[in-house]
Amino acid sequence: LYANTGGNYHPFVLTGRSNCSLDPQFADAANGDFHLKSLGGRWTPDGWVIDTVHSPCIDAGDPAADYSLEPHPNGNRANLGFEGGTAQASKSHWLPTQPDMLIRNAGEAQFIGNDVYNPGGFGQTRRQTVTAGATAVYVLRVQNDAASIDSFVIRGGGSSAQFQVRYFGAVSGGRDITKAVTVLGWHTKAVAPTQGISVWVEVTPLARAPVGASWALLISGTSVGNHNRVDVVRAITTVAAAGAGVGISGLSASPTPAGAQITFLLASPAEVAACVLNLAGRRVRTICAGRGCPAGTNTLLWDLRGETGVAVPNGNYLVELTVRDADGRQARAVARLSLTR
Repeated sequence: LYANTGGNYHPFVLTGRSNCSLDPQFADAANGDFHLKSLGGRWTPDGWVIDTVHSPCIDAGDPAADYSLEPHPNGNRANLGFEGGTAQASKSHWLPTQPDMLIRNAGEAQFIGNDVYNPGGFGQTRRQTVTAGATAVYVLRVQNDAASIDSFVIRGGGSSAQFQVRYFGAVSGGRDITKAVTVLGWHTKAVAPTQGISVWVEVTPLARAPVGASWALLISGTSVGNHNRVDVVRAITTVAAAGAGVGISGLSASPTPAGAQITFLLASPAEVAACVLNLAGRRVRTICAGRGCPAGTNTLLWDLRGETGVAVPNGNYLVELTVRDADGRQARAVARLSLTR
């Protein structure tokens, strides 16, 4: 069944993979062709054709359903929809596939995890320590390391009683995709070989989170063409003590008529360096470097111009704050800023 976003069929409640609220990728629904688009092959009256996208309904039917009439490769599972279990069923995609998940902390230039494939995030883990109320930002990339077009499903852990987790699709202008990622999985568009899709993740410890508490997210990228091909990265966020030495909390950035107002709370006096980055981690503007700020609430203003003095376009940016106290101890925080002038 398709487009049941709430998961409710009165008087029943159904959940699970076969309750598909994603675009089924029909061949031509407007003209009554409900065959599923497939990277492996789709039936037409004139023969089999190859599509550039792959329907999430392929190999998503009842696991107990008979798939013996479906043409090879059929994934050993019936398709979801009218063609499932028939000779016209769209084919599974068994070309060589390999998703490659990469991760970096926002503000870092380089991803880690390139050409590293495992289901536990080993060798591709990033960690951040922030105070309660501050936000750790991680940037992810699922890259197509195969020689053929593929698409991917991104799945990841969600919020807890002590941490809030949000996912955003950078390629779609920062659209909130948290529900998709944490429930059924967020499906990317078709990705050409060597290309990738970016997602960023915000993890915020809540006020009730005790110092030292950690929240480890496992975030996977699965090939739609071959569900056995999975790669995983880890993002681990730990709560720091707000009053122990240098610390930043409550970092926020919001547009105002005068520019973007950046507000933050310091646990102790410190020198502050602030800059604006694009989603790729490249510097857009240095706001200040080595500015002395007192303990308590502080405010900075960005005039929405780049280093050359030219106004920046609308879109999504990251504000990175680094503070250093008199003893040389440092802390760092990142906040997201959306401009829609």
